[in-house]
Amino acid sequence: MKYVGITILTAAICFGARASEPKHINKDCWKNAVSQLDLNGCAGSETETTDAELNRVYKAIKDRNKKDAIFLKSLKKSQLAWIKYRDAQVEMKFPPYGSSTDTSYYYGSMQPMCEATYETQLTRERISVLKEWLVRHGDDGCSGSQP
Repeated sequence: MKYVGITILTAAICFGARASEPKHINKDCWKNAVSQLDLNGCAGSETETTDAELNRVYKAIKDRNKKDAIFLKSLKKSQLAWIKYRDAQVEMKFPPYGSSTDTSYYYGSMQPMCEATYETQLTRERISVLKEWLVRHGDDGCSGSQP
């Protein structure tokens, strides 16, 4: 039990407070985790949930702007560039040292949790940026306007 407390404390230090965590995240998963494998699973599940939210927001923007082909082309270009950015950021934070692409041997058993949590953080930031297009698109002179 002492190991679990240390692991959770280390995770909290590694990732900071989770105050901005969406309500749909399963907090019980984190509370009930008893091993690093469990914590890795919670982080992976959180990443999947956040990615699903990103896809929902992206689709809502597409639906709202379905008649604006130029905007949709730009949105897709932006999203594809962001995915490359996200992947590069994760790789920069956890470089694939050694001859293997599996970085867990270098970073230890916390690596999957750390990587998933960082990816989730980046995805939440992207969701925040994209949500602006659901509430403000075209509302000021600098955000672009719909034809």
